[in-house]
Amino acid sequence: MVEDHSGAVAELEVPFFSRSADAFSEFEKQLRDHGLLACFVSGHVQMSRGRLRIRPLAVIFQMGAEERIAASPWLGVSSSHADSGLRDTKNRSPIESSIQGFTTDLQTKTAETLLIGLQSQSPMPYHELAGSAERLGFARLPSTLKALGEELTLRSEQRNWKSNHAVQQFAQLIMLLRVME
Repeated sequence: MVEDHSGAVAELEVPFFSRSADAFSEFEKQLRDHGLLACFVSGHVQMSRGRLRIRPLAVIFQMGAEERIAASPWLGVSSSHADSGLRDTKNRSPIESSIQGFTTDLQTKTAETLLIGLQSQSPMPYHELAGSAERLGFARLPSTLKALGEELTLRSEQRNWKSNHAVQQFAQLIMLLRVME
């Protein structure tokens, strides 16, 4: 449970996945030891049975005037000073590094698709990127990547596949990439 300054309460719902067991353990320990110092929670929010539930992607803890700790059930715990800024590439948290790595992978795959064409592109990378985007907390990107992956899957299943829908999804992806810059 987390509580805001006005006393409103939200329930944190953190699913356990064996592939991120170590990160989950670090996250759970951080919540147990410093839960009252949480100053920001990001994640999927929904109302369920009259209660606010949050599936956190990250929780930021204010440890002092100069230090914040980011904790994620997927990536573990990272400490940084509050004034370090996001532009400092040497001291990026694991969350920031994961987002940067994902963005680089996405740009590379998009460039490859532009080079070889939608007709030759495998759907698998777009399904994998959709899962990564969802885990990292992107809002619109996962649905666009899933739709593109599904359209590319249809290409191998249909004899007279029309690329119109795939082209629309790919154009949407390029627009979202442009916004991310």
